[in-house]
Amino acid sequence: MKIGIYDDVPEFNEMICRACKKILEKWSYNCDIAMYGSEGELMQEIYELDILLLDIKLSDGDGIEIKQKLERMGVNVLIIFVSYYTGKAMSAFGIHVCGFVDKDHLEEELEKYLIPALQSLTHFVILENGINSRLVKYIKSARVYTELHLANGSVFETRTSLRRYEEMLSKFNFIRTHKSYLVNMYYVEQYKFDCFIIAKEPMPIPVSVRLRTQVRKRILAYCMDTMEPN
Repeated sequence: MKIGIYDDVPEFNEMICRACKKILEKWSYNCDIAMYGSEGELMQEIYELDILLLDIKLSDGDGIEIKQKLERMGVNVLIIFVSYYTGKAMSAFGIHVCGFVDKDHLEEELEKYLIPALQSLTHFVILENGINSRLVKYIKSARVYTELHLANGSVFETRTSLRRYEEMLSKFNFIRTHKSYLVNMYYVEQYKFDCFIIAKEPMPIPVSVRLRTQVRKRILAYCMDTMEPN
């Protein structure tokens, strides 16, 4: 696996790299690490990366804009924002974003998100017909059948209940948004009060009135953990 670090301040690139190496050694992960000082350098190798540690405020652009560009390009890289600007966590939330690290608490917070990100690349559930759970964007209850909507646009029907899928997949960042929907947060581009926008899906996924408080708590926890004092 390969981890990319993009911060346009060389000292911060080196600092993040040292912290990353220390964490990888602690957990016995063998990963390649590449550092980038400009967006152009990053884009030349973006398809080689599995995880990207990305600053939010950059002299030649904005990390959130880069995240949005990668979404439009369909790049499947996991993003961990590493910045002093963690107050922008909610606006930075989106597809493939798995954490927000405050540079003031770099090592302890980076470990909290980097290790689960690495584990998510190798930990998954194999569902019916050999379907990898990471490839499921959302699951919909459709009367007698349950539909698995996959990242490649195909739909697989099964008789396994939505409740059973919720029990199986909640620890893999699937969240119940409605009596008829279970959403993989890996593919969420945007959260609105009453719906989720899913990557390359024409229709939003509804969030029921009954579940809105619970869903919002899950989203806030997902986005804001790094902003809590240690």
